[in-house]
Amino acid sequence: MKIKNLNKYFVFTSFIILVLCIIPSINADTNKSNFLGASSNKINIFKIDSNGQISAINVVITQEEENNIDSAIKQKLDVLCKNDKEIQQFVNKNSVVPWVEIESKGCGFHRSFRRIFWSNRTIIWRSFIKYRYYNDSDYTKARFKGDDEWMTITGSQHIRLVGFIGYVSCKSNIFHSRFNIHNITINGYTLRIDILK
Repeated sequence: MKIKNLNKYFVFTSFIILVLCIIPSINADTNKSNFLGASSNKINIFKIDSNGQISAINVVITQEEENNIDSAIKQKLDVLCKNDKEIQQFVNKNSVVPWVEIESKGCGFHRSFRRIFWSNRTIIWRSFIKYRYYNDSDYTKARFKGDDEWMTITGSQHIRLVGFIGYVSCKSNIFHSRFNIHNITINGYTLRIDILK
């Protein structure tokens, strides 16, 4: 008698757990994430400003752009960065600093963080971005602000951007999201690019 009740309890509990796991995935396309105000339908774009603050940017992707989403993201980040008055004024105001313009796209891991050396938030106080790409098609392009010639790193790479300001897009890869592997696009300015081992 006890075994029958235990079996019924096990079946009922398994059914409830299964239902609780399936319902969120059915509504996944219509649900929106409120994490930093970003929508979860296609892409997340984040702005890292001159104080190292990270804020979400809501960008509308048209149906035509969805067919070539990577190119659309790259173009939108480029437009956002070039038209961002705060970033452009900050870079131009600090023109003595050798700002490096950077574009990067790849699939891999990334993280953003800040280090504070002094409390007055001088030019030393900036955000850091570290990323690691794995594919042959991945790239990082950089040039000094005002220069025409791009330097390009392609393929597998491990990079640290020191003092980055600009825009970052990270689109989760469905198959690797548990391991935080993302399609990453970066567009902005940095004080230094370190190639790590």
